[in-house]
Order: sequence, then C-alpha cells, then structure tokens
Amino acid sequence: MELKKQIDHLDHKRTNENTEIVNLKEIHRRKWIRLQLELNNSSIPRTMYESLERIYFFLIQYSNLKSIDFIDTDCLIKYIMQNAKKEFKDVTLKQTIKDIKHLQHFLINIRGIKHPPKIDLSLQNIDLWTRL
Repeated sequence: MELKKQIDHLDHKRTNENTEIVNLKEIHRRKWIRLQLELNNSSIPRTMYESLERIYFFLIQYSNLKSIDFIDTDCLIKYIMQNAKKEFKDVTLKQTIKDIKHLQHFLINIRGIKHPPKIDLSLQNIDLWTRL
C-alpha cells in the first residue's frame, strides 16, 4: 500500500512538472510573438499598434504559432472568421480588414518579410466572402 502512495505521489509530481513546463513554453511563445510584433515599440503609429494588438490576442488565443513568420493566408481567414463568429461586435468588418492590411504593411515594411501572406479582401473574392 505504501508503494502505491509513493507512485501516486510521483505521478502527481510529474503531472505538475509537465504542467509547469507547458506553462513556461506558453509564456515564452507569448513573449516571443509580442516581441516580433514590436508591441513595445512606441514609434509604431497608434492605429497600427491597435491592429497588431488585436492580431496578437487572436494568435495567442486561437493559434499555436510560435513565430509571426508562420502567419499565412489561412491564419488571416481564421482571423476574419473569428470576428464574423462574434458577428463583428467586438471588431467590425471594416476594422478587421484594416487590421489585416496593417499587419501586411508591418510584415513587409517594418519586419522586411519578402513573402507575406496574401489575401484578396476585395468584394470580387466571392470564395472568401461566401465562406464567411
């Protein structure tokens, strides 16, 4: 019986250690994405900063990306769909589109990414809008 208690204690301890490791990895991921989006950079215009902040929270809550280099078209579509799911109450459709354009501008002009995610946000992109 004593052995069973010791094993249970070790299993509980391992579970807690694993949880702490996962939490540390998540904290590191959040800090790394925040750093890459330069959310501590006071020279970024306020409207762009607000867009990047919204995208940051989306990435943290609804993705498991570890780097902004992995943001792709599907991720941007998921951002639109997530706001659509909330019926654009928190972030309007117009602001959602601006957020994506600000992110693309940031990736190209500030981060120097040569192949940013591409998405056609025009009304002519019927495939995108019918998916929403």
